[in-house]
Amino acid sequence: MGISKQCIGIDISKGTFTGCLCQRSDDGGLAFSKAIDFSNDSTGFNQFLRWTKGVIARDAALVF
Repeated sequence: MGISKQCIGIDISKGTFTGCLCQRSDDGGLAFSKAIDFSNDSTGFNQFLRWTKGVIARDAALVF
């Protein structure tokens, strides 16, 4: 069973932002990562990029 689609949701506020990954499997099931908070500055954005690279599946489509 593989992953057919992925989506990262982001909730942005003045001081922080939160990211969560949703993955849809080939059979239609959904799996969510835990929500992660990042500071709303360049350090937080770089942490978000590193987190994203660690949680996305390379063989599935990422939906923007």
